[in-house]
Amino acid sequence: MEPIEEATATTREKIANVQKRQRRKTPKVRSGCITCKIRRIKCDEGKPSCLKCSSTGRKCDGYTSHPGSNHNTAIDTAHQTATTSDVGLPMLLLGVQPHINLPPYRWNLTEPEKRSIHHFVHRSTKDLTGPFQTQVWGSYALSLCATSPAIQHAVIALSGFHERFCSPITAVASLQGCLQHYHKAVKRINSLMDEHNHKRNSTIQEIVVACAIFICIEILIGNDVAALTHLEGGLGILRQIFSTETSSTSLTPDPQVLDLRGLFARLDLQALSFVGSRPSMEPLRAPTPLPNPPASSLYRVLRRAHHFLRTTAEPLKYTDDIPSVAFQERELHLADLESWYQAFKSQRTYIKTPENIANLLVAYHSTRIKLLVCLGPFEIAYDACSTNFRAIVEAADCILASRLPSCLSGDTKYFTLEASIIEPLYFTSLKCRHPQLRRRALSLLHRSGKEGVWDGSVMAEIADFIISIEDGGTDDSQYISDELCVEESKRVHGTAVQIDRVAKTVDVKCSLRSESGVWRFRSAVLTW
Repeated sequence: MEPIEEATATTREKIANVQKRQRRKTPKVRSGCITCKIRRIKCDEGKPSCLKCSSTGRKCDGYTSHPGSNHNTAIDTAHQTATTSDVGLPMLLLGVQPHINLPPYRWNLTEPEKRSIHHFVHRSTKDLTGPFQTQVWGSYALSLCATSPAIQHAVIALSGFHERFCSPITAVASLQGCLQHYHKAVKRINSLMDEHNHKRNSTIQEIVVACAIFICIEILIGNDVAALTHLEGGLGILRQIFSTETSSTSLTPDPQVLDLRGLFARLDLQALSFVGSRPSMEPLRAPTPLPNPPASSLYRVLRRAHHFLRTTAEPLKYTDDIPSVAFQERELHLADLESWYQAFKSQRTYIKTPENIANLLVAYHSTRIKLLVCLGPFEIAYDACSTNFRAIVEAADCILASRLPSCLSGDTKYFTLEASIIEPLYFTSLKCRHPQLRRRALSLLHRSGKEGVWDGSVMAEIADFIISIEDGGTDDSQYISDELCVEESKRVHGTAVQIDRVAKTVDVKCSLRSESGVWRFRSAVLTW
C-alpha cells in the first residue's frame, strides 16, 4: 500500500508561508466561567451561562466557588476519568484522560491544546456524528488520543479547523497551529505505514481513524480531491481487513472496525452522489451485521440501489427499447426498500431521537423517488411523487430544528461529515415542481450548513438558478396556488456543476429536452 501523501501542495504552502507569531501577554483571568478560562478569553460573566459560550454553540460550564483562587485541584486529580458527557463537570478535567474505557492517563498538553480537546469533546464530536449512532468520534478517536501521538495531533488539528470553519469571527485556534498539528499527524501515520506495522489490528484502526480525520480536515479547508484520496486509502485498508476475515471463519470482526466500515461506506455513498465521474463498484455484502441495525440495513439497500441507478438506469433512461430485466431489477430494489420501511415502522420506537428517525426517512423517500422515475425519459414523472417530496421537506425541517442551538448566532456555521439533508433538499428543489413545496425546500437548503462535500449555500444558488430557468424569471409572488405549472419542455433534465471553492464560483451547465426529444442547453457562472 502506498503511504498517505504527507500534505497537498496547498497545505504545504500554508505551512511554509504562515509566519510565527508571539501571543501578546495579558494578565491571567481570575474570574469568569470555567469554559472561558480554558479558552483563555475574557468572559462576560453572564448568568447562568455566559454569552461567549452560548453564542458559539458551546456548553458554559459555570463558575468556580472561589474565582480568585489560584489552585487547580482538578488537574492534580490525575487518576480521574470522564466520559464525553462527564467532561463538562469541570472542564479542568481535560488535564487528565477524558474517556471512560481507558486506564488513568495524564495528557501532556499545552493550554491551547487542552482548549482544542475541549472544543472537540463539546462541539466537534456531536456535529461530526450528526444523526448517526457511530462511536468513531466520541469514543474511538478520543481513546486513541491517549496512546497515539498521531491521532492526538490529528484531533487537535481537526478541532481547530472545525472551530475556524464554524466560528470564523470568534475562533481562537490559529491557522498556524492547525497546520502544524496536521503536518505532524500525517508524518506519524506515514511512519506507521512505512514500518509495515499495519498488520497489527490496533495499528490498522489507528490508520483508518486517521484517514477519517484527514478527510474531515481536507473538506473543511476546501480540498475535496485530497479528501477523496484519503477516502480511497481508508476504503482500501478496510477491504483488506474484510477480505481476510471472509476467508477465515475463526475471526470475529472487531465492533470498532465494523463501525469504521459503516462510516466509510456512508462516505463512499456520499462521494458517489456528489462526483458524477466516480465509478460505482459492486457493493460487497458484509458477512456480519453492522452496528445500528435500522441505519446500517437501510444503507446497504441504498448502496445497492445507487449502484443500479448509476450502472444500469442512467445509460438506459433515454433509450427507446429498455430491456425487461432492467424493470425487474428496479422492482427488486423497490421491494428491498419497502421491506426495510415495514421493518423500520415496527422498530422506530427504539430509535433514540426524532432527528435520527427523520434522517432515515429522508434517505428512504429520496431513494424511492429516484427508483420510481429512473427508467423514463420525462420529467413529468416526478409529479406523481409529491407525497415523497413533502415527506423529505418535513423530515429535513425536523433535522434542521435540532441543529439550531449550535447555530443561533449569525456569525456561526454548521458542519458535519455525514450526509443528511443537503443532497435530498437539493434534489427536491430541482425535481419537485410544486411551487410552494419547492420553495420551502430551497429555503431550508439555504440554512442547511455543510455536510461533508455538500455545501448547502452553494447548492441553494444552483437550485435557485434552475428554478429561474423553469419559471422563466417569473416573480415568486405569483406562485401562490398549489398547481404544478411547469411544462415538460421547460423542465431541466440534467445539471452538471464545477465548483471552485477558492474563487467561490460554480460553473453550471444544464440540459432541457422537448417532448420530441430535441435537446437544448443553458450555462452560467454563479457566485456565493
